[in-house]
Amino acid sequence: MITIDLVYLYIMFQVIFLQIINPSKFHLMSRSVSFILVMISCCLFVTCKTGNKKPVSDAVIFTEYISAYTSGVISINDDIQIDLNLAPKEEIAEQLPSDLILIDPSVSGKTSLANGHTLIFHPDNPFQSGQSYNVTLNLGLLKAVPEKLKQFNFLIKTTVADFSVESVEIRSFRMNGELNTEITGTVTTSDVFPIEKIEQLIQAEQEGAVLPLQWDHTVSKTVHPFVISDLKREKEAGNVEIRWNGNPIGSDRKGTQDIVIPAIDKFMLLSTEVMPGSSPSIELTFSDPLDPDQETEGLFMMQDVDFEVSIEDNKVKLVPGQEVVGERKLEIFSGLKNFAGDRLGINEVITLSLEPEKPAIRFIGKGNIVPSTDGLVIPFQAVNLSSVGVRIVKIFANNYHQFFQVNNLDEDNSLKNVGRPVYRGVLPLSGIHAVVLNKWSSYSLKINDLIKVEPGAIYQVQLSMRPEFSLYPCSEDAQVKSAKRKSVTKDDEQWLSDSYIDEDERWNEYDGNYDWQNRENPCYLSYFIEHRNTAKNVIASNIGLLAKRGIDNQLLVVATNLLSAQPQPSTNISVYDYQSQLITSGQVLSDGMATLTIDRTPFLIVAKNGNDIGYLKITDEASLQLSRFDVGGNEVQKGLKGFLYGERGVWRPGDSLFVSLIIEDKIQKLAPNHPVIFELYSPTEQLEQKVVLPLNGNIPL
Repeated sequence: MITIDLVYLYIMFQVIFLQIINPSKFHLMSRSVSFILVMISCCLFVTCKTGNKKPVSDAVIFTEYISAYTSGVISINDDIQIDLNLAPKEEIAEQLPSDLILIDPSVSGKTSLANGHTLIFHPDNPFQSGQSYNVTLNLGLLKAVPEKLKQFNFLIKTTVADFSVESVEIRSFRMNGELNTEITGTVTTSDVFPIEKIEQLIQAEQEGAVLPLQWDHTVSKTVHPFVISDLKREKEAGNVEIRWNGNPIGSDRKGTQDIVIPAIDKFMLLSTEVMPGSSPSIELTFSDPLDPDQETEGLFMMQDVDFEVSIEDNKVKLVPGQEVVGERKLEIFSGLKNFAGDRLGINEVITLSLEPEKPAIRFIGKGNIVPSTDGLVIPFQAVNLSSVGVRIVKIFANNYHQFFQVNNLDEDNSLKNVGRPVYRGVLPLSGIHAVVLNKWSSYSLKINDLIKVEPGAIYQVQLSMRPEFSLYPCSEDAQVKSAKRKSVTKDDEQWLSDSYIDEDERWNEYDGNYDWQNRENPCYLSYFIEHRNTAKNVIASNIGLLAKRGIDNQLLVVATNLLSAQPQPSTNISVYDYQSQLITSGQVLSDGMATLTIDRTPFLIVAKNGNDIGYLKITDEASLQLSRFDVGGNEVQKGLKGFLYGERGVWRPGDSLFVSLIIEDKIQKLAPNHPVIFELYSPTEQLEQKVVLPLNGNIPL
């Protein structure tokens, strides 16, 4: 770098000197000197651009020290986390070195240590959108490691700032007898941005007057519905111009949309939209609210198709009773009426293009415990796919407690800390049964045929889509047709031998850029990046567990056989606290129940019956909701329950009263001769009689 700079200065000096002393020779040399200067400038530019970049470390050789780290594409608001396998020394943990984590381009922030082994870098301000960052962990500052492991380098990239304006349409409805018209729409952003910046993205005008927008930011951090309500609908048709500009969030996206506001006495069809999905539908928008009580049979016709029709305000939803794909004609007849009884007046014929189902995968059922009948079988459904990718991660039986400390059974936080990949392959769906286009078909995956299932282990089954598996019709020049997997992608054997879970593999498996605007288009690679994986945690067990804790430090555990729905006797129950220390243990009786005494807060129940193992996490947030049930009553005081009753409900003057008191004292806190005070009051709340006698006594009244 220094040598090149000196050469550059020397040549420049010689050129200037020659021009002054001998101008004729200067012109002869000008071309060759110019070429040399250009080449040197290029060298300087390349050196400046690449000199500071560090090569990405091979994560596999760091697995002894690092179990997980932030990678791939992240939000501008995310922290950078690095999970260490060993906690740093106490003196280092108390005062972390300022240069422990370095980021290029430079980002100011603070590094902290959470739960003893997780480094968290929190930036003072959000990262820059669409920026790549080189992150360096100076591992050698934490512990003594070999020279080549002193620095761990990895890359992250933030989401590109982008947004879309969707579902902009007119809503017409009646309120308090008056006709109201408003425009609704939704802004969807690629990342989480401040609300005040979101609200600066869109402006609306009608006849030169700026219209206010009402926002709803409660749906999602990236989905923001809006309403434009102060619209004028007059005798002549009007226009509302909606403009959007992405400058507030750092996006270069701009656009406009003109919305025609129909005349107040004009009943007409405004727009049609095909709503794709597992139950595709056609949505028609009219200028006025429709008569919801009118007979709709025969008003909407499509050849060989029956519709289920529903009306809401100025919208009509048509759900086909048969599969409809491709270009079709829909006829709307003139007899359709608005709220005032006015008819449409003309027949409308619309040509619609109904798209086939997008490639997708979904698991069947919500449970995570799979009873063992003929192995560990996982049912799932797929549509418009010839094959699915299968990846299985095993959460080891001796790591279950660490797993449950940060997860419920259906979650996958910090999976690298407790699991390891054990299988990766491709499942051809045509090998199970014939693939039917555009229809959801059911399949099953038998885990026992792929791996040896270990009792007590939890398995995360990941099903993935790849562009080459898609049966969705795309043109030959579509981007997805040319998508190729990178040559650097590890093959299946290498992936398994590395024993390292690449959770962000979807971002770098294929050549090609991610296009956020086309994330829902199956003809683009972005669709398969966005919707690549469907994952589910499963455990093979026949034990169903239920637990109920009382305020008397008693824990009732019920074990049931999930195959027969009968009690599971002789099941051993162990109760652990959050720190994985045993609180108590016992065995269920023939009725499948065990009552255990606990002296501190329980966290996890482990049940074992032969080779069968079951788990139940018993934190407060995991408890069943009882808000829908009448569970009111008096709270049990110190483990005692009492019930006072008579032999009937009404007595006449002169009758004898036979009053009984039942005491439930399961923990035997009361002595047999413990006194009971009985008081009898008149209707005017005056004490008539007071008697004190032992529990087994009789009161003469």
